Amino acid sequence: MDESEEKGQVEPYRTVESRYLLKSPWRNFREDRVDIGNGREITYSYVETPQAVFVVPLTTRGEIVLIRQYRYPVRDWVLEVPAGSRSTPDEDPALAAQREVREEIGGDYRELVHLGRFYSSSAHLNLYSHIFLAVGVELNREQDLEETELLQRLVLPAGEVLDLAHRAGISEGQSAYAVLLAEPFIREQLEKLKIEKEPQP
Repeated sequence: MDESEEKGQVEPYRTVESRYLLKSPWRNFREDRVDIGNGREITYSYVETPQAVFVVPLTTRGEIVLIRQYRYPVRDWVLEVPAGSRSTPDEDPALAAQREVREEIGGDYRELVHLGRFYSSSAHLNLYSHIFLAVGVELNREQDLEETELLQRLVLPAGEVLDLAHRAGISEGQSAYAVLLAEPFIREQLEKLKIEKEPQP
């Protein structure tokens, strides 16, 4: 099911005219003239950006792999889950998730679970993202970072990461949401690991 099918409602506004105030390889700044009904029109400016994926990587040892990345707009180091844009509008989100896990943390996984979809700051940009849980992650390859990416890989106990998310220790909101959405599945996997490690009678 795609985004338009999920909405399930008649579009109340009509786009009369669109123009781009700025275009870049990563995102565009767009201005629309919009008919909002009753003969009224408004001008709406927003950021247009490719769809994205966010992946919560759970290792075979019950750890979660995060990245600590420098983000220039906020001039700060930010704790995040691996994430990135789909390379084309029709790219399978699962393939984009696999690419981000390999490139940003140097990992492969046994299973990929799709947890949901969400909008980010829907008043300001059209970003529509997918959240995945990667189960059985092994860090078995080198990271393949872009020249502009400045990040560190962190491997932390899953319980510690869940605690961070609950007490606002993950300041990047999309990543915190991804971890919290994955929490029931993470706890289920941790329980399985506990059972597997217990000595058999």
